[in-house]
Order: sequence, then structure tokens, then C-alpha cells
Amino acid sequence: MDRHPLDLPDLPAPTKAHLVSLGYVLDQEAGVLHVTVPDGVSRQEVLDAIAAFDPLPALKADAVARVDRAAGAARARYITTTPGQEAVYALKREQAAAYQAAGYPADTTGYPLIAAESAATGVTPTQAADTILATAAQWIALAAAIEQLRQGAKAAIAVDVDAVTVAAEADDAVTQLDAI
Repeated sequence: MDRHPLDLPDLPAPTKAHLVSLGYVLDQEAGVLHVTVPDGVSRQEVLDAIAAFDPLPALKADAVARVDRAAGAARARYITTTPGQEAVYALKREQAAAYQAAGYPADTTGYPLIAAESAATGVTPTQAADTILATAAQWIALAAAIEQLRQGAKAAIAVDVDAVTVAAEADDAVTQLDAI
């Protein structure tokens, strides 16, 4: 293998990954990127591979992943992430809505989660159902705000045409999501 030292200190990580995917071995020392390539590959071929590579798709994918992680972290600050709990909350919301639609009947036999919530918290079944529905409404508003930021950033990143704009869009979305 031939060793070609290239003075490329600002080579982006996606471009380095691309060179590695082409079979080149990279190491950097004292600000100089050294590229080890198969025999017969010229320095110009390495430079041509760098020039031809478009890092924007990889940068966009990384930016979208950052936004998705920030949205997940924002959600996790407000929900229980225990396995199965989301299903329980959905059932409670469903039973609370049905209980309310039925006119808050005295008999809670058909609404076991409302009865359990009432017994556990020491409030009436009506209060338990109303609290569940109010909490669900708050969560829906919060989830909508998170989703609007997440989807808006992803849509903007999809049409961005340069790395600086992609990074700025992701940074802005992450900052806003972190503030929720």
C-alpha cells in the first residue's frame, strides 16, 4: 500500500468515512491527514474521490437523527418510559372518555381503570376520569408542539442545500426541543 500525505485538516467526518469505505486507511498527525491507499492509486485519485463526494446526505441524516433524539428526550421528560405504561395510559384515557360520555354512572363496573384510579387516589370516579382526560389533553398539546418542531426541522433540513444551514436548522430545533 502506498502512503499519500494530504494537507487536509478540515476534512469533514462524512468525507473521511467515505474514504474509509473506499478502502483507504486514514490517520492524522500534526494537522496532516495521511491516506494509505491500495497500490496503484494515485494522489490525484484520492483528491478526485474527495472532490466527488457529497457529504450533505450524511450530514442531513445526522442532523435528522439529532432532532429525533432531542424530540425523544423532550417527550421522555413528560411521560413514563416504563414498558407497557403507555398502553395503560391509553386504556385509562379510553375508559375515562367512555365514562364521561356515559354521564359518569355510579356503577364503575365497566370502567375498572377509573375505579382503580379513584380508589388509589381517594377521589371520586368522576374526578379521576376528569383528571385523566385533563392530563391527556395537556399531553396532546405538548406532543403536538414537539411534533411540530420535529417535523418542521426535518422538512427544512430536507431542502437545505449546504452544511452550514443543515447544522443551524438542527441546532435551532434541538435548542427549542431542549427548552420544552
